[in-house]
Amino acid sequence: MVRCSDFTVRSAVFATFVLVSGLALAAIAIAPTPASAQPLYLNEIMASNSTTNVDEEGDAEDWIELYYAGNEPLNLNGFWLSDDYDEPYRWMFPDTTIQPGDFLLVWASGKHRMEPGGELHTNFSIAQAGEEVILTSPGGTRIDELKPTEIPTDISIGRYPDGTGDWHFYTDPTPGEPNTGDGYREILDPVTFSHDGGFYTDDISLKLTHPDPDVTIIYTLDGSRPELDNLDGATWHHMDRYRTDDQELLEKSYRTHLYNDSLEIHDRSVDPNHLSRMQTAFEQESVQESSPDPWYVPSDPVFKGTVVRATAVKEGAVSAGIQTQSYFITEKARDRYVLPVISLAIQEDELFDYENGIYVPGKIFDDWFPDWQSEYPDTVQLPGDAPANYTEKGIDTELPAHMELFEPESPVASHQQNLGVRVHGGWSRAFPLKSIRLYARNEYSSNRFYYPMFPDQPYNEYNRLILRNAGNDFEYAMLRDPLGQAVIGHLKPDTQAYRPYIVFINGEFWGMLNMRERYDTDYLARVHGAEPGQVDILEDNGLIREGDNTHYRDMM
Repeated sequence: MVRCSDFTVRSAVFATFVLVSGLALAAIAIAPTPASAQPLYLNEIMASNSTTNVDEEGDAEDWIELYYAGNEPLNLNGFWLSDDYDEPYRWMFPDTTIQPGDFLLVWASGKHRMEPGGELHTNFSIAQAGEEVILTSPGGTRIDELKPTEIPTDISIGRYPDGTGDWHFYTDPTPGEPNTGDGYREILDPVTFSHDGGFYTDDISLKLTHPDPDVTIIYTLDGSRPELDNLDGATWHHMDRYRTDDQELLEKSYRTHLYNDSLEIHDRSVDPNHLSRMQTAFEQESVQESSPDPWYVPSDPVFKGTVVRATAVKEGAVSAGIQTQSYFITEKARDRYVLPVISLAIQEDELFDYENGIYVPGKIFDDWFPDWQSEYPDTVQLPGDAPANYTEKGIDTELPAHMELFEPESPVASHQQNLGVRVHGGWSRAFPLKSIRLYARNEYSSNRFYYPMFPDQPYNEYNRLILRNAGNDFEYAMLRDPLGQAVIGHLKPDTQAYRPYIVFINGEFWGMLNMRERYDTDYLARVHGAEPGQVDILEDNGLIREGDNTHYRDMM
């Protein structure tokens, strides 16, 4: 019997010839091998990759994993992948062989690379919101598919058992390896809030709801991430005062609550100050001796709101993520501030914990200070770059956070999103109010801030921004740098956009910080059209800030 395999030719049918004494007596047309009999499968797919894995260029791209369950090696040349039912022949495999029981990773990056033996990249990407992924044989038969399915960032959808099992969601993807049996069967909808976050004149009764009656709603009121295993609370420690003989570690805690009934939101201005009493800077000796408290700690209660963070949990399901809303109750409502307002929700121990907090002098400062004091016993002024948690951890450690932005004319948020934050600056990090970098990344929600942060600028999207403490002007006018740039603006040099914001952290008034653009490769791409990968940014004597200094060194 001679037959033409559907693996190697495009044909809707093939023929079986019956041979008698070397003569073909009859030709009988039969149906091709059913799609279900093909041993090549879509096995695991990621539609929004942020931190899971990267290609050879270091890019975190979408990917499609195939699994082959056949008994003989299979050449994939002529097989097709696509993200469109109406266009099944979008990307064809090159001369590539997959072995029995092997997994093959194809990057759905849009880079369109088909070099045999190299990384494979399709000419399309996969929409996170959900679109089909189809695998077609050389003969035109659709042999496998994933129907349009929304897949959150850094979560994959895969089969268990490999190739033939049902689809599951995986929070720990396994590209190029077998899938495990601990996947999830559904992704939950987000929790719904009865009131939008914003400025209100009267108390509100906040209700949290979910369309699935079998979920459990959990929430926090302290800025921490709601977690089912923290219903009893977790403790952390911060230092009450640095550079004193009787300094003491104080215990704080954060806690998740089960939602059972509505939450009563009221004006919290008379509540004792919490975050604003944290020691965020070491004091110089002359200042320290003049006051029993750090000079920057407010003596009266500051204005406070309530930050509610909530999520739904259910066995066998993936949470839709944390929903966050900030509520400010004041008789003046939004008229309380003429400036725009930013409310940041950040787990407080990650900022202020003695050992690990990125916003405080912390243990790193206390370990350094005695040796420095012994070496320089007559020196009163400490250097601004003295080792501290915020110098050693602050710039390199990025914390997940949530931001809401309230414009002066609107009582509710005009923009909000999850983001990453870091401490920014040099010597200015020693000030109690520190500059904060803001990072938009897919792993949080979006890789852009899609909002006109500076209304006088023609841009509606940004990658990275800074909430700046005004640097060396912090203790003075706090606006001389943007003023100087504005004065020479008519000469058309590059100047950083500027807008002052009132900032709250976990609902507590934190002060005024200046929103600024950050000079980096993203700025040069947005403003001057420079390719990010073709830009080197150097400081001082060729120190690398972004890119490399190869060309600079070659010229020396």
